[in-house]
Amino acid sequence: METKNRNEYGQALVEYGMIILLAGVVLLIALSMAGSAIESSPGFIDFIDSLVMDAALPPLDNVDTDITHAEKHGITFSEAARNCFKNNGADMAFFRSSDEHWAEVCKLDEEVDDQRYAIQIYTKIKGKWQEITIFGDSSWSSLADVEAYLTDGAGYSHVVGP
Repeated sequence: METKNRNEYGQALVEYGMIILLAGVVLLIALSMAGSAIESSPGFIDFIDSLVMDAALPPLDNVDTDITHAEKHGITFSEAARNCFKNNGADMAFFRSSDEHWAEVCKLDEEVDDQRYAIQIYTKIKGKWQEITIFGDSSWSSLADVEAYLTDGAGYSHVVGP
């Protein structure tokens, strides 16, 4: 009789184990599918990016332009670039720790002076956000070109954006 109870007990453990294993597999499949849906959802990714941008970066309308030398790149371009940031926000953001400069990138609504992308460089001086410059380059034909310039050429680290 004792052997029979042990066998029944062992069989019940195996059955419960199989049920738990099956539930774990179903849970993993569900999580995998949810993860794929989140990754492929541009709206969700844009939402997360905007939260990070809002938390880490200054409000674009609160950057002082007293010390900027952006106008040397052309007043028309500087104004168009600032309007791009003001109206559309930044597409990407970068940070350079060596001098604590931020760089934001905006794709202009239309080409200005043969340039399609603008970079705004700014930093915090005495507790106030200051624009250092705004510029573009006619050789940049995509966000990838601008990112390569900032990361490979200027020593910035990509913080947020595509």
